[in-house]
Amino acid sequence: MTTPHNHRQAEADVDLDEAEAFPLAPLEAAAGHPSAAALARQLGVTRRTVNRWRRAGRVPADQADTAAVRLGHHPAEIWPTEWNAA
Repeated sequence: MTTPHNHRQAEADVDLDEAEAFPLAPLEAAAGHPSAAALARQLGVTRRTVNRWRRAGRVPADQADTAAVRLGHHPAEIWPTEWNAA
């Protein structure tokens, strides 16, 4: 059970399973390899979220579609193999 004082640590330790996430590199390339702060602004997420994705090297599947669309792409344009397999 997560208590309030260790909630942040538990959240930071969440492992992004490959089956439930897409590689971050193609998304960053589509965004022009911006800083964490700039990418966060483009995607409408926090810088902390971007840093968490960078540490994992992956974007959670439930956020990949929104991230791609916010960059003006369909997710299949960013992750052609992964998106069609999902």
